[in-house]
Amino acid sequence: MTIVFPLHLLLIIMVLLAMVSEGAYDCRESRCESYGPSIHFPFRLRHQPEYCGYPGFELSCDSKNKTILTLPNSLILFVEEIDYMSQRIRLHDPERCLILKLLHLNLSSSPFVFTVDEPYVTLTDFSVFKCSGLPADYQDVTPACASHRTIFAIDQYSFDSLPPTTCKKIHEIPSVPPDTVYSYLRLSWFNPVCRYCEGLEMDCGFKNYTKQLTTQCFNRPVTTKGGLKEPLIAEVLSSNFGKASHKSDVYSFGMMLLEMVGGRKNFDTKADTSQVNFPEWIHQRLNQEEELKIRIEEDDDIIIVRKLAIIGLWCIQWNATDRPSIKVVTQMLEGDGNNLNVPPPFTARNSSPIGTEGISKLE
Repeated sequence: MTIVFPLHLLLIIMVLLAMVSEGAYDCRESRCESYGPSIHFPFRLRHQPEYCGYPGFELSCDSKNKTILTLPNSLILFVEEIDYMSQRIRLHDPERCLILKLLHLNLSSSPFVFTVDEPYVTLTDFSVFKCSGLPADYQDVTPACASHRTIFAIDQYSFDSLPPTTCKKIHEIPSVPPDTVYSYLRLSWFNPVCRYCEGLEMDCGFKNYTKQLTTQCFNRPVTTKGGLKEPLIAEVLSSNFGKASHKSDVYSFGMMLLEMVGGRKNFDTKADTSQVNFPEWIHQRLNQEEELKIRIEEDDDIIIVRKLAIIGLWCIQWNATDRPSIKVVTQMLEGDGNNLNVPPPFTARNSSPIGTEGISKLE
């Protein structure tokens, strides 16, 4: 195994590290709560970079970790489900008064349109009535607004279901989904068209992280029984290791460093079993002060290769708390590497966190 490792390659690494620190690799799938809808392109969370989502598809998490979509005129709704294949989203009004809120909703400035769930169901016209003289225990018809018990929404075929009292029509709401009366709303979107990528089990996103609204399909990391086609991170595989964070970006950066140092993918499912875990192989050679068997152009590059290998190993520690911060990684790269210690040996994946004495002085 040989690789030419030019000295100027370090500059490229520094640029890539800057991208990580700015969140360029922070477009991974996420959720506001464990059982909440999956969030990925064309949607993005508010704290993610703009290139992680298509314009108009910004979501947020409230204080109770509910997924929130804000429509025009500041209409705030909970996201119940996102169907990326059919390009539909199901929303719910937590205040249970959606029918009245639709009076001020204009979707022309958003990427969404009203839709229905079944092919034989169509958009419905509703008449909104305000009724007086209702008995306190009246329950025959559910009010259209939880905060206004005298408000009822009736379609054109259900006028006989109005309460047997004095009711006055106050609004007409044309062409909305039938579930609206129950404070649920279904919307769909036509652009971007990502269902093709979903069908291929690929990710959808912008081409080359540009601001142009042109999208393409990308390979999606998957697991196999024989190993990992792409390295998955502990906190992605199990919530026991915490949530994905900037330390997950550090892990990905460390894997990239090791690939550049070794000139191969870190997990090669076609390789011999003893050679599959390339990071452990590098750790063994560094720990035994053996050469990495990498062809270099200049003597000074020996120091650079060793430094990058050690930094890469620190970055891919299985427990996120053991990985250095992006700030510390930058300090490691800028230093001469003489004071860098090889991290502790790789242990079982479900072990307790490994100590980080080797980097604690930099934190």
